[in-house]
Amino acid sequence: MDPRLYDAATEGNILLLRDLAEEQGSLLMQISHPNRNTVLHVAANFDNKSFVVLIQKYCPNLIEKKNSSDETALHIAAKAGNFSVVECLISWAKDFVGSFSREADENDAYVLLREPNKDGNTTLHEALQSHNPKGKDGLSPIHMAAIKGHSDIVEWMLKRCPDFREFLNREDQNILHVAAMSGKQKVVKSILKMPNFWMLINQKDNKGNTPLHLATIYWHPKIVGTLVRDKRVDMSVMNREGLTPVDIVEKYIDTLASFRKLLTIAALRTAKAPRGQHRPTIDETRQPNKSDFTVEFYRDRINTLSLLATLITAVTFAAVFTMPGGYNDDGPSQGMATMLTKMEFHLFLTCTTIAMYCSIIAAVTLIWTQLGDTNLLVVALRISLLLVGIALTMMALAFAVAA
Repeated sequence: MDPRLYDAATEGNILLLRDLAEEQGSLLMQISHPNRNTVLHVAANFDNKSFVVLIQKYCPNLIEKKNSSDETALHIAAKAGNFSVVECLISWAKDFVGSFSREADENDAYVLLREPNKDGNTTLHEALQSHNPKGKDGLSPIHMAAIKGHSDIVEWMLKRCPDFREFLNREDQNILHVAAMSGKQKVVKSILKMPNFWMLINQKDNKGNTPLHLATIYWHPKIVGTLVRDKRVDMSVMNREGLTPVDIVEKYIDTLASFRKLLTIAALRTAKAPRGQHRPTIDETRQPNKSDFTVEFYRDRINTLSLLATLITAVTFAAVFTMPGGYNDDGPSQGMATMLTKMEFHLFLTCTTIAMYCSIIAAVTLIWTQLGDTNLLVVALRISLLLVGIALTMMALAFAVAA
C-alpha cells in the first residue's frame, strides 16, 4: 500500500485521500502486507468515519474486501468498538449490490453481518468478545436493542445465540423486563412468540418484579394488555413488597389519574388479575403528591385564561356588528358598511375575525383541563396561552386601525 494512502487513513486526512483518488484511482485498491488490509480496513480500525464515507464515493466495492484473516472492514470496526463506523458501513452495505448479495439473493448488509472470519466469528461475536458485553448500566447489546425497540435485531440475536436470554443488567432484569419497562410492545410480542424463551415471562429482578410488574409501574397499558392476554403470565406473582400488579396500581394511583393510568387499571381488572395476600395500606391523610400540586398551581391560570378568552370573544363579536362608520341607509349600497372600500376597514375586519376565532378556540381548548389528566392540562394551557396572546394582539391592531 502506498505510504501516503496509509498515513491518510490513519490520520483521517480527507484532502489527501481526495487528491490521491483523483490522481490515480487504482491506489485505493492497494493492500498492505502481510495482513492484506485495504485502506478501508485501516480507516475502520482508526475510527475515521468521514474518511470511510469518502472511500464509499470513490471505491464502493471495498465494503466486501477481506484481509488475510477473512475479515471485512465491518469485522475490524466491530472488534475495535468503533460503532459510528459500524453504523456507517452497515448503511453503506444496505445501498450496495455486490457479489455477496447476488449470491445470497438478499441485502448485502445482512450477508456481511453473518459473514464469518477464519475463527468463525461474525461481527457481533467480535464486538462481544473484544469488549465487556455490558455497559456502565450493566446493559448488554441485546438489552440496548430491546430498549430501543429493535424487535428484528432482538429476534436475530436470540436465534443466533439463545444464551442471550441469560443476560441480566445490574437490576437482574432480562430483555423482557427492559422491553416492558421501556414500553416497547413489538419487542415484547416478539419474545412472547418464541416458545424457547418462556422462562423470561415470570422471571423476577432483584426487587422481585416480573415484566408485568414493571409494565404496571411505568404505566404502559399496551404492554400490560399484551402480557395479561398471554396464559403463561402469572398475574398472582408478588414482588418483595408483597404486591401483585393490581396492588401496585391501587397503591400508587393518583386522585387525578391520566388516561394511561386508567387504561392500565382497566387492562388488569378486565383480566381479573388477583390481589396479594396483604393488600397495600393507603394513607388517606397523605400529603398531596406532585400531580395535586400541578393542578392547584395551574388552577388560577386556567380560570384567568378562560375569563379572558370569553371577554375577547364577546368584545370582538360585538365589534363585527358595530362597524366603524356605520351602514348605508339608502341607495344601491343600502345595508353595506360605509367604509367597505377603504383598506383600513378590511384590516380591521381581518384582525377582529382572527381575534374572535383564536379566543373561541382557546376557550374550547381549556375544556380539556377539566378531564383530570395533568399532562393534557399542561398541553391545553400552553395552546390556550398562545391563542389568547394572538387574540389580544389582533384585537389591539383592530382597534388601532379603527381609531
